Order: sequence, then C-alpha cells, then structure tokens
Amino acid sequence: MQSKEEVLKELEEAKRRLELVKTKVRAEIQVLTAAMDLNADREIEKSFERLEELVGKGKYYGEPSTWNTLLGLIRHINNLQASLQRLESIERT
Repeated sequence: MQSKEEVLKELEEAKRRLELVKTKVRAEIQVLTAAMDLNADREIEKSFERLEELVGKGKYYGEPSTWNTLLGLIRHINNLQASLQRLESIERT
C-alpha cells in the first residue's frame, strides 16, 4: 500500500498531466474549427481522429498506458483521491 505522501505526489503529477492533455484538446478544437471554416474535409477527419485519441475513445481506463488520455487521467485521479481518503480514514482511527 502506498503512503499518503506517495499518493499525494502521484496525484499532483496526474493533475499536471491532465492540464497538459486539456491544453492539447483545446488546441485541437481550434484546428478542427479552422478546418471546418475552410471546409477542409480531410483535415476535419484527421482532427476528429486526433481528438478521439486525446480523449481516449475506445480504451479501458484502468491501465497506466491510458494515463496520457483525458478520460484515463480523470479515472486515475479519481482512484488516487479515493486512496487518499482511505489513508486519511485509517490515520483518524
């Protein structure tokens, strides 16, 4: 079992990675919007594919390999927060 300090450190790192992925998603949405304005069908299709990859469409979200996707990171952060709550509960007893 991880210590509280280890969980906190991992949680902070996951939150930083989440901010990076969110920034990538925002940038890709700008690319998609510009492609739509230009009616660039191929670029629209490629942009949708990149967004699906960033979000993590069609992946199981419990594995470390998915922690570079938006949904994978959100699940990882939720799991870390639950671990932290359990550790704090144990500390109180």
